[in-house]
Amino acid sequence: GFWTCGEGGIPVNPGFIHILGMGWTGRARGYGRDVSGGPVTGPKDVTPRKKSPTIHIVLFLATFLTTTAAGAMQQGINPLIDPAGLLKGLSFSVTLMIILLGHEMGHYFTSRVHRVDATLPYFIPAPSLVGTFGAVIKMRGAIWDRRTLLDIGASGPIVGFVLALPALAIGFYLSTVVPAGAESGAISLGD
Repeated sequence: GFWTCGEGGIPVNPGFIHILGMGWTGRARGYGRDVSGGPVTGPKDVTPRKKSPTIHIVLFLATFLTTTAAGAMQQGINPLIDPAGLLKGLSFSVTLMIILLGHEMGHYFTSRVHRVDATLPYFIPAPSLVGTFGAVIKMRGAIWDRRTLLDIGASGPIVGFVLALPALAIGFYLSTVVPAGAESGAISLGD
């Protein structure tokens, strides 16, 4: 857990107090003195701040729109000329957004499990080949040990990988093999 120091209740790492020789007497009892001479009190839960999710929803929807447009353009459709053609980009967009959302929510929920204050994902729309620059979460809480850092850092890629495997299998199943140079409206990789 977290410990608080002094009158302000600033969260600190008990090991840090011990290293500095400030009189910390043990995790179980949790008392001693901090730098200012104030008492060090016991574990404190750091609860996430409550904020409106409006910006997160707006960015998610904007990213969904740009990835849908990117998917339609990969099918040879210009969404500015044929807005109804955006529907052809949905399979690309939904797949990408599920993997990206799963990745970020893996980080977010693991942060919550470890009581590290983190925001919901901020999706970043972009007029690019895939329609997004990805997403980020902002971690406002402190990470006091390597295990917590590893858990939070690894959870996103693991969830994303687990979601990408069925998408890959479905993509292979629905794909058709065509001779080189015969494709139209497709992305050609290699020779």
